[in-house]
Formats: sequence, structure tokens, C-alpha cells
Amino acid sequence: MSEPLQESNYSEENDVYNEYEEQHDNSLNMIIVVFYSVTFILGALGNSLVIWVTGFKMKRTVNTFWFQGLATVDLLFTLTLPWSITYRILNFHWPFGAFACKLNTTVEFFNIFASNFLIMIISLDRMLVVVFPVWSHNHRTLKLASFVVFLASMSSIGMSLPYFIFTETMTVSSYLGPTKCYTSLLFLEDYEKENTEDIVKRRQNALFAVRFIYGFLIPFSIIIICYISILWRIQRINNANQSKTSTVFYALIVIFIICWFPYHVFDLIEIVYRNSERNDYQIERALKFGVPIAIGFAYFHSCINTMLYVFMGQHVREIFKKSLLTVLRNAFSEERDYFTRSSRSQSYSGTLQNTVI
Repeated sequence: MSEPLQESNYSEENDVYNEYEEQHDNSLNMIIVVFYSVTFILGALGNSLVIWVTGFKMKRTVNTFWFQGLATVDLLFTLTLPWSITYRILNFHWPFGAFACKLNTTVEFFNIFASNFLIMIISLDRMLVVVFPVWSHNHRTLKLASFVVFLASMSSIGMSLPYFIFTETMTVSSYLGPTKCYTSLLFLEDYEKENTEDIVKRRQNALFAVRFIYGFLIPFSIIIICYISILWRIQRINNANQSKTSTVFYALIVIFIICWFPYHVFDLIEIVYRNSERNDYQIERALKFGVPIAIGFAYFHSCINTMLYVFMGQHVREIFKKSLLTVLRNAFSEERDYFTRSSRSQSYSGTLQNTVI
């Protein structure tokens, strides 16, 4: 009778454990829903405001064009967040149809590429203005900026296209069961093949490499190089705003790392784990709780992108003294003092703060 008794105890302990896991899942889901909701509200309001100011209240310049493009990309993504929020509230049931499922996933990954590409481009632009001011004055035009943004957008669409192709909906258990929105990574003819797992792994690895290299590694490396170059230039001219400018740049880089590094770390862990073909409860648990939180931080970057550039370069007192419209205009205004003053060195020092912040 000892064996049945042990089996009974095991069953009771397993039920308690499953209930504990379910409670944690529900708590995590509630936290993620709140996080997404805050991101949606701040992102929709903040990015809409930036688009309104740069598009209708300011003269069209290279600076306003950059930030209008960045805000548009982030707004497009934040407007799809209610779908993801509803999906979680309904316990991962997708009621919006197959096309919305494809569109939601595609816009998410489009934002990863396009947003980080534009931040990289803004960093490059500021580096060129500071380090190569004469070249920048002669070649920095709206036509060139439009072409650069067009290339970044087309590249982002191309890298996001596989998610539109492979994302689909699936009804679980029966016709009346919950409908899942997921990325299968298989064509219809692939289901008839024997090596479907190998096909999925190869495509997962390829998509991960594209996400990590083009969505994080290259943009982050160029951003670091640009800001190091700017700080080096500032030190050479002994600019009075060096300390403030350095603080702004460090903050921008740290926030970029906080928002994106966990996402790609968990992405890497998941890819390595799936390729290892082994079962590890601790890793499964870490992925189960870590991936949604990391994704939440990545999503949050879409609502603080423009706020960073608007508010990081100004004192808090100045923000409260000025109207919000004035603050935004100052943040996105063109740096023209350099080209209007007769002395290059004096004008450069006088406008450096507006240029790099």
C-alpha cells in the first residue's frame, strides 16, 4: 500500500504546484497587460504630439524630418498594442482574424528594425554636423534625408516580410477552442516533409541572426561610435557644456541597452536552447517569465524615443517655465548659428549644445 500512498501524495503535490504556477502566470499576465497599456497610452499621445508639432507647427527641416519619421514608426507600432493587450486579456485567444494576426506581428518586427535604424541615422547625422560641419552644410539636405529614410524603410519592410508570410492563426482542440496567433515558419508543402523540425530550426536561426545583427548589433555599434566621436570633438574644443552633453549621451545609451539588451539576450537563450534538443525545467521557467518582460521593455522604447531627445537636453525648470510647444520646437529646431556667424570656432562652440542634444 505504500506505493499507492506515495502516488497519491505526488498527485496532491503536483496539483498544488500546478495551481501555484497558474497563479504566477496570471500575475505575470496582469503585469504585462498593465505595462503594454502604459506603453500604448504614452506612445500614442507622445508620438502623436511630436508628429503634430514637426508636421504642422514647424518649418520642414532635416531635424524635424528625422523625428517625424521616428515618431511615425513608433506610433504605428503603439496603435497595434491594443490587439496584443486584448490577446492576453482573453487568455491568448485571437478574435481579430488571420490578416490582423499577420499585420500585428509584422508591424512589431518592422518597428524593431525601422526604429533602431532611424535612431542610428539620427546619431550619424549629429556626428556629421559636429565632426564634419563643412561637409554637413554642403550635403545635408531634405532630399538626401528622404532618400536615406526611404532606404531604411524598405530594408525594414524586407526584413519584416517573412513574419507576414509565416504568421498564421490556429484554432486549438476544436472549432470552438481558443484561436492562437503564432509564427509557424512552415509553408503548406513543408508539412508533408519528414524533416519539418530541421526546417523550422534553420529558419528560426536565420531570422534570429537578422534580428540581432541588423536590429541591434549594427545600430548599437554605430550609435556608440558616433557619440564617442562627438564627445572626442567636444573635448578638443573644451566646450563648456561637455559635462551636460556627456550625461545626455550616457543616458541615451544606457536606456537603449536597458530596453533592447534583455530582449536579444532572451532571444539568444531561446534559440540556443531549442537547438540543443534537451529539456531543462529551469531554462523553460526562465524563458517563460523572462521573455514577456524583456519584450515589454523593448515595446516601451517606442514611447520614450522622442521624449529622450526632447527632455534630456533641457533642465527641468526650463521645461516647466516654457510651454510644451516651445520645448518641442527647441528640441527639433535646426542648428543654423554655425553657418551664420563669421568665426567658425566661436559659432561652433556656441551652437554645439543645440547640435548634439
